[in-house]
Amino acid sequence: DERTKERRKILQTRIESETGYLDSVLAEILPMGISYHHSGLTGDERTLIEEAFSTGVLLALCCTSTLAAGVNLPASRVIIRSIKIGTSQLSRTRYLQMVGRAGRTGLSSIGDMF
Repeated sequence: DERTKERRKILQTRIESETGYLDSVLAEILPMGISYHHSGLTGDERTLIEEAFSTGVLLALCCTSTLAAGVNLPASRVIIRSIKIGTSQLSRTRYLQMVGRAGRTGLSSIGDMF
């Protein structure tokens, strides 16, 4: 839709004018509507990704469990690839925190978890 195209254009302009470090892969895939999120991102990268996600520019965001721990980015679907973090089993609390991103109260009436 036109609104998403306009937001992607704005995002592309921000990427091109970014003065901090921005990974070249990230700069290439963000305007396509996909990204990744992990604890090793710079502040500039994290801000761009989170803004793109919250404005609907990103269609898919692949991330580690760290995203569920402190960022309010509600999603329509959460897919958990593994119930392990390193060699440890995912705790019930952490699991609920992660799947709780799908269908957040006040933002969406439904959400999917796989």
